[in-house]
Amino acid sequence: MLASSACSQASTTTTSEARSGAAFIEEVLSTLVPAYTGPDVGGKALQDEVFADGIVTFAEYERAMTARVECLRAEGYDVEGPLAYPDGGLSLAPGDDPRLSLSFQIYGDLPAAENPADDVDIRCQSQWSLAIEAVWDAQNAPSEKEVQAWLERAWLCAAERGMPLSDPPTVDEAMLSVIRPYNCTPWEE
Repeated sequence: MLASSACSQASTTTTSEARSGAAFIEEVLSTLVPAYTGPDVGGKALQDEVFADGIVTFAEYERAMTARVECLRAEGYDVEGPLAYPDGGLSLAPGDDPRLSLSFQIYGDLPAAENPADDVDIRCQSQWSLAIEAVWDAQNAPSEKEVQAWLERAWLCAAERGMPLSDPPTVDEAMLSVIRPYNCTPWEE
């Protein structure tokens, strides 16, 4: 079984004007290196619709992820998802909020592609969700202050639950605090 995940991050559900609008979307998209430049059947229309108002909502992000999963299914893969937290995979960096991430599971092995343009998941992601995921992630990226607050909540929870911590505590310790047996949720304030 191969697990795949599309991770997005956020520590707040509001989007500042600095993280929205056509110029912001254009800036984010200029940093993407297209992984697939083949025929586009529907993905561009979805992207244009999603970006029309200058902001990506969770529902629009979910539509893009669903389209990616449907693309994989159309290629003959058994895929579960998209899955939301806590049912989906937990892939975090400090400051991330897994409630704003979707993931999916591919059952069976995807064949290794010699040419990246032949990789089914890359092709489906590039066609349907890559640009929308990138803008969603950038829109919801935590600030340095939010990352620090997340780390401090993780360390506090870890200490309260008996996890040994260094002095000063480390980022790795904060990351370990979110898994069993500690189950800290520093994304919740």
